Amino acid sequence: MSSRVLISIVTYNSARYLQSCLDSVSDQTFRDFSISLWDNASTDGTREIIARNGKLIGFSHMSAENVGFCAAHNRLIASADFDYVLVLNPDVVLDRSFLEALITAMDEDG
Repeated sequence: MSSRVLISIVTYNSARYLQSCLDSVSDQTFRDFSISLWDNASTDGTREIIARNGKLIGFSHMSAENVGFCAAHNRLIASADFDYVLVLNPDVVLDRSFLEALITAMDEDG
């Protein structure tokens, strides 16, 4: 396990939202996370955004077909060993301290 948290993102034609989502993840105060991203055969520029953010995204898969939202997340999650998984939609923008607050609460509850 290299990070405590896996952030799993599945995209499909999410170009108008994805950069803001990735920027908000990049800006987190809690830093012990990895991003895995699955693209479901986007045709709108999503893949170019993924390529530009290669240093931030630990693993990305560009699917030739749309395998569906749940199947894609299941594949990303099954291949990982993390304490926690955050399934994140590409149109979400996180507050800077979101992960820190979430992990603190989860650790206290555990």
